[in-house]
Order: sequence, then structure tokens, then C-alpha cells
Amino acid sequence: MADAIDVVLMLLESAKQKQVTGRTVLQKMAYFANEKAKLGLAFAAHFYGPFSRQVSGAVDSLVASALISQEVEEFLPRRSSMWEGRRYTYRLTPKGSQLTKGVAAELGQAVPKVKEVVGAIEQAGLSRDYMALAAASKVHYIVKRSRRPLNLSRISAEAKRVGWSLSEAEVRRVVRFLESLGMVRRVRAQN
Repeated sequence: MADAIDVVLMLLESAKQKQVTGRTVLQKMAYFANEKAKLGLAFAAHFYGPFSRQVSGAVDSLVASALISQEVEEFLPRRSSMWEGRRYTYRLTPKGSQLTKGVAAELGQAVPKVKEVVGAIEQAGLSRDYMALAAASKVHYIVKRSRRPLNLSRISAEAKRVGWSLSEAEVRRVVRFLESLGMVRRVRAQN
């Protein structure tokens, strides 16, 4: 099992400008890296999709140790409950950057997969759209636990059981991203 601190450091090392904006984005990057590279971190259903206390604790420890910096931007409240009133940006510090070479050795063969996930998220523009990234993580979480093919309406129905709201349009929108990572695949319906 990988250490969550190592995973967070490698996510930031792999990101453009060595930074990730948004707690939700960082959690979802960790989720997809965990799934793709079989890192062994624990994730459970949460408001914005799969959430890891290990990753959250690792971020807090890394900030406290000055291995990563945390910048908080406050926004005026909006009427929607589906909106974060603060945005957190995490950056590798020079001290944290020095550690990433050792982290890469620790994570070994998982490193290319972590980099692939971060690159795919950034290329798809999902690092700037935490709601779409959250939807993608929810869809994957549901499909993985189902262990059987699900159509769009069934995924939406399963989401409701977990307490999530996912429209068929949202599911359709993120499936292509999940396919690009090899995390879901389409199957033909059998008559």
C-alpha cells in the first residue's frame, strides 16, 4: 500500500506548474491515481464523490511540514449549495520538490500511471472543473461497485442510492474521459 503523503507529493510533482487548485480536484486526482495504479488508499462515498481521509490527512501534514503550500481564496456566498465558498491551491515548496525524487523511487511502477491520470485530467480540462471531475469519480465509483454493465439511467439511479445527484447528461459527459483512462468501457446491450 502506498503512503498517502507520497501520493499527494507525486500528484503535485506531476501537475502543470507543480500545483493543484481545489481540494475536490486533489481528492479526485488521488482517487483516479489510486484506482489506476492500485495504490491501496481507502476511499468512501462523500458529498463530491469518493473521499479519502488518508489523503486529507496527508495534505494537512504536508502543509504543516512546509512541504507544500496552501493558498486560500474566499468568495462571496452564492445561493447554490453546489458551490465551494473557498478555493484552495496547493503547490510544492522547494523542500517538497526535493523529496519527490525519493517518492518516485518509493512508488516505483505506479509513477507513470499517476502521471497519466494527472495528464488526462489536465488535458480534458477537468482540473479546472471540479464538478465534472466529481461527476466522473462518482460514475466510476458506481460502475466499479456494480460489477455489471450499467446504462446511463441505471447509473443515475444508483447515484441516488448513495445520496448523489447525477443526471444522464452528466454521466454521458464524463464517460468519454473515463474511457480514455481505460476505467470504463462500453458494452453492447444483449437482446
